[in-house]
Amino acid sequence: MSTIKEIAKRANVSIGTVDRALHDRGRVSDETKAKIKEIAKEIGYSPNLFARNLKTSKTYHFGVMLPFSEQDNGYWEFPLKGIRRAESELEIFKTVITYYHYDKFSEESAHIAFEQMIAAEPDGVLIAPSRVNVFEGLIQSIPENIPYVFINSFIPNSSYLAYIGQNAYQSGYLSGKLMSFLVNKANIAVVKYLPDDYHLNNRVNGFMDFYKNMSDKNIVVYAENPKNFKNGAEGIAEKIYSEFSDVEGIYVSNAVTFPIAKFFKENKLSQQIKIIGYDLIEGNLKYLRDGTIDFLISQNSTKQGYEGIYSLFNHLFKHQEVVKDVYLPLDILTKENIEYFKK
Repeated sequence: MSTIKEIAKRANVSIGTVDRALHDRGRVSDETKAKIKEIAKEIGYSPNLFARNLKTSKTYHFGVMLPFSEQDNGYWEFPLKGIRRAESELEIFKTVITYYHYDKFSEESAHIAFEQMIAAEPDGVLIAPSRVNVFEGLIQSIPENIPYVFINSFIPNSSYLAYIGQNAYQSGYLSGKLMSFLVNKANIAVVKYLPDDYHLNNRVNGFMDFYKNMSDKNIVVYAENPKNFKNGAEGIAEKIYSEFSDVEGIYVSNAVTFPIAKFFKENKLSQQIKIIGYDLIEGNLKYLRDGTIDFLISQNSTKQGYEGIYSLFNHLFKHQEVVKDVYLPLDILTKENIEYFKK
């Protein structure tokens, strides 16, 4: 059966715009309205059936729990963008989303946000868990009637409805392979920012496993909390340079890659040290474009947020079976292709 979502996709507009056009309400240009109605006619869509479905539907309340958007140098704005897009599209289906943000460095903050979310008795929740030791107990306390979806990372041995994100181990393994193309002697520093995070640990494990059978490797893992350094992540870069004079490559296991790149560029070392990191945050893009960062691995966090909400919606509203583990492509970004990914 044809759906309003199909019309929206073909017309390149939101589901809300389609609804307004088909029911002649709200502000929609005559040109767009005519285009939408023509597509609806072509595919045999019945707006009356859709209207009946809306009348019988209940209001669904979803809780979303994410770190504060400014943390990790603005990384969390990306999944938020996808969640808000889904929220806009699903508004006509009486879907309401409430946001609960927490400080990823504070166990107390995570507990407060989680307890507030569960106390609101949502129909389903979407969670980005940052630390296994904090979230294991929290997840176990979710009532059985509340389905939950993980994005970005997940808590192993939990009964989640769906996980949407990267295969973190394969991401790290891929990064190791890329690094092998860039350096000669495998004198490599691996940066793992603390506190510990399940998917970041898996990235590091994958990277290390790529090199495990190479006898001439010299890999040093720097597990550091930027808060312990005067200059944050740049302080970690300075520590690497002072302790590891032969370093050829640096693998940064999360989005906060550009402070490392900034230090080595300012010290005129960027040509001899190769850097691989993650994500499309603005600081990273600057140093990718000028060649200081060699590769970024994208995990399409905007899509994670978008698909996470739709997993809950499809499960609760449409009663559809949801794919449990949705692994997104491991996109390799370079200065030559970055503008295509940004589009």
